[in-house]
Amino acid sequence: MASVQDSSCEHAALSDIPSLTTAVTKFMNKVNRESLDTLAMLFASEVKLEDASADILQLVADNFIKYTLRLGSLDVNANRKAELFGEAVKFLDERCNSGLAESVVAAFRKQLKGLLTASWKQEEGDVHAWRDGSMVLDESMDIRNKLMAIITLVTSLCLAGACSSDIVGLALREIGYLDFSGVDTVRDPDASIDEDVPMPQCIMLSGSMPAIQPVHGDTVKKYQERLASEFDLPAERLGLLSADGTRLPLSARLYEFSGEALSILVWHPALKEEHRAEAVCKLLSRLGPQLDSALVAEMKSHLEELRPQLTKRFQFMISDVLEA
Repeated sequence: MASVQDSSCEHAALSDIPSLTTAVTKFMNKVNRESLDTLAMLFASEVKLEDASADILQLVADNFIKYTLRLGSLDVNANRKAELFGEAVKFLDERCNSGLAESVVAAFRKQLKGLLTASWKQEEGDVHAWRDGSMVLDESMDIRNKLMAIITLVTSLCLAGACSSDIVGLALREIGYLDFSGVDTVRDPDASIDEDVPMPQCIMLSGSMPAIQPVHGDTVKKYQERLASEFDLPAERLGLLSADGTRLPLSARLYEFSGEALSILVWHPALKEEHRAEAVCKLLSRLGPQLDSALVAEMKSHLEELRPQLTKRFQFMISDVLEA
């Protein structure tokens, strides 16, 4: 069997790899627990994983995520494949010392952002149609299924030891389920507010700039409420992202980001609180013992707050998880 160690020492380039999509698809179609070691090493050799550049690693990770999302979340065989996904990533990451696990985490965070945020047309061009709900029903179940598929991937990675409890907490904050409460978000708590310091610019993901911009004294929450009036949307559907794509907590003081460009996130109108609650219930039922106790307590506390606001079906689902 060809070994990764026997592959060329030169860094893999895009032109060296016939088709990453084909390689990933072939590997994931064939792999099972019995063949994991053998097929994973063949795959690593084919795409020169050990010597791959950061760009190639990210392409491999993107293709792994896209493959598993195409499987959906309802088919039993698809769930088996998704559960095996974490073991495959962990094996390849450790055996090839490749950094693949980190790239996969970045890939599913990118997929989450793309899935759960509104597109340019949804932000501006079709705002009235989205507001009155005429376009929401067609996409709500699709978003629910893809979110559950991503949660299955996160669960698989965590169970295999390919991502930490901190990553799970980050994912929950990035889907809008939890804020960054309890996290020290003030960069310099003793700093005085200098009125001459320029405020950050806030830009839509599409590149356009709203008329309402941050002013001195704004926190994320205050700016979010002012911006909502311009967009005529609920403030809860808006958020801000830092330059590295991390969602800023509502308590963050915007003058601390002076000179930076922050991205305005608009949650997809078809994303329901029920979707978030169901995703959290799935995580807790599968990962509860593996997660940090403080994170579990925060997840359960928010479920308790949500329970009276949801339908009977989701109230029973939450009760089952809380009482387990």
